[in-house]
Amino acid sequence: NREIMVEAGAIKTLLQMLTASGQLNSHQAAALAFFNFSTYPQNHSALIQELVHKSLFVLCSSPDVAVRKYSIMTLCNLAANNATREETSKGGGLQSAIRLLRDKDQDCRLYSIVCLANLSNHSKMQSQV
Repeated sequence: NREIMVEAGAIKTLLQMLTASGQLNSHQAAALAFFNFSTYPQNHSALIQELVHKSLFVLCSSPDVAVRKYSIMTLCNLAANNATREETSKGGGLQSAIRLLRDKDQDCRLYSIVCLANLSNHSKMQSQV
């Protein structure tokens, strides 16, 4: 179902909803949906092509713990994939993971460590991490 939803344009719809709505429930729904899509590695390229990672960088600064957690979990998945790791690190991925190392939520801190470990598997990122 995750692949079918992505192929049907769900990513664009979620990004439009995220942009149009400043409501917390929209941010929570989008962050959770992006995470669910990212659990299927075949969706990673589509998530990067639609620039979801750029929205995730912003969502990682949300005042809501669920939004931050699902966002960093999604970045973890994208950073674990050789094909999407470098793009995940650009423009805020590394900074988002580092910032969440100090999060008050234990899960956010844990996933930020995993994300940094995944990012460090890229030769260009090793010296930065």
